[in-house]
This record gives sequence, structure tokens and C-alpha cells, in this order.
Amino acid sequence: MKNSEIDKAISEEVILRSKSLMSFNLEEIKNLPPESVEDIKIGSKRLTICTYKDELPNGEILVIVQCKNTRFLGYGNMLK
Repeated sequence: MKNSEIDKAISEEVILRSKSLMSFNLEEIKNLPPESVEDIKIGSKRLTICTYKDELPNGEILVIVQCKNTRFLGYGNMLK
């Protein structure tokens, strides 16, 4: 699998997870852990997808889903 194909698959996975989180109600969002880390496999690549939740001082809740495709010596693309 080419890196561009892996990046596309990662992007689709991140979008899918983000859309799923957007369907949560406020109580479900509040009950998310501050950090969730999951190993996934796309093609032959093992990747880590992370979900972060941060409660902001103004009471809003920020949720981020990201995955990194490491290509060489730690360098790669961060997709969010």
C-alpha cells in the first residue's frame, strides 16, 4: 500500500470517528476519558489513533481525533 493510500484510509477513519463522536449527547461527551489510544492496522502499517478530550475554561469541551503515519525516523504526516 502506498503512503498516499494509507493517508487516505487514515483520513477516512478519523472522519468516521469524528462523525460518530458528533452524534454523542453532552453527557456522553463529558464521560469520555481525557485520552484514548488505540492501535489500528491499515494495509501492512500499524498505526495509533488517539482521541483527546479537554474541558476549556469557558465550559466548552474540545475533542480531537488524530492519527500519525510515521514514514521515516519519526517523520510523517499528522492527520486530524
